[in-house]
Amino acid sequence: MNWDVADFAVAAALLIGTGLMYVLASRTLDTSTYRAVAGIALVAALLLVWAELAVGVLGTPIGGQ
Repeated sequence: MNWDVADFAVAAALLIGTGLMYVLASRTLDTSTYRAVAGIALVAALLLVWAELAVGVLGTPIGGQ
């Protein structure tokens, strides 16, 4: 792997953004069930975006290949 600074910056932005979105969702949502569902959805979205950027699983122009 030939990682450069931009790759680390994107990874940091994804992780920090996901964490901040969860904090916002957890403050907004009332029950722990909704918080858990929001957390699962955010982690799923994070993994999907990460996989697309890494190897291009969806075949979009921003894919890693």
